[in-house]
Amino acid sequence: MIEAAVIGVGGIGAAAGRIMAQKGGFRVVGLVDRFDLAADAAGLNVDQVLERKKSSGSLSEASPAGRPPDDPVASLLRAAPGVEALLLSVPSIPHDLVARQVLHLIELGFKGAVVDVLDQSGALAQVLPLEEKIRAAGMTYVTGCGCTPGLLTAAASLCAHSFIEVEEVRIHFGVGIAGYLERDEASLREVLAGWRGMGVKRAEALTKDEIRTILEEENGLLDVSGLSHGDDVLIERSGVAPRDRVEVGGRIDTTKDLKPTTTTVTVTGLTFDGRRSSHELRLGNETSMFANTAGPAVGYLARAVELNRRKVTGLFGSTDLIPCFIH
Repeated sequence: MIEAAVIGVGGIGAAAGRIMAQKGGFRVVGLVDRFDLAADAAGLNVDQVLERKKSSGSLSEASPAGRPPDDPVASLLRAAPGVEALLLSVPSIPHDLVARQVLHLIELGFKGAVVDVLDQSGALAQVLPLEEKIRAAGMTYVTGCGCTPGLLTAAASLCAHSFIEVEEVRIHFGVGIAGYLERDEASLREVLAGWRGMGVKRAEALTKDEIRTILEEENGLLDVSGLSHGDDVLIERSGVAPRDRVEVGGRIDTTKDLKPTTTTVTVTGLTFDGRRSSHELRLGNETSMFANTAGPAVGYLARAVELNRRKVTGLFGSTDLIPCFIH
């Protein structure tokens, strides 16, 4: 049994907690938000805790008006000392937020398995330099474990083995989330950072009213392209192709829970016998962004725990745990 906790209980983090509660092999002992936590070494009723958060704004049974813990993560580790797996679902903007969380875990002496679901190349660039510190701390850390980067990045890296040279990796996603701003504000801001060249600082500074105005003007539909989603960094890191051959974009509908387009990853390249071809993976339109992001992250967390129990420590990308290229 893996004793696990989720740090960051927005839309994706909440989905990850529910997935772990439903899958065999996990006991969810903690759910942590920025200023709040629910922890029980015997295991939490995840649905009950999330319903309490939805109705009262608080993960804990204490009144939301009560004094929150100064350090929810430290409080988690004290309340559930057997926890060996943490899923970080904290925003990728500002870009140093995930890295700061990793450094805090090192300071607290955590030596278990950790995965993140960051989706910004800038955030990934802050995490990768921590590799030696992570190894020295005895931690097993896997980065970029959501959908993009994550599921689609790993799929692209696996498909690339059919080719001697990869000419292009194209990831095009469709997301449909009615009430996106209310259900996962952090993820929506990350999308807006890549919308029409807005940039991270501007997206981070937007007020909710400004975001609502943008969505109203665009009829709830956002087309994004040229995203720096971390896939480029991980694909280059794994030796598949230079990052300038990776393109990420998509279409988001914030008016209904129906994908406006099918999510695909296409890998084009040359084979050893001189043929040019393309592999394409299509995700089912019925699966949500939450399922396609949180589900792979939970799977990567289980793999990280397995490695950690075998004393394999350090930092890995989601593309590192599949067949590799010599580079």
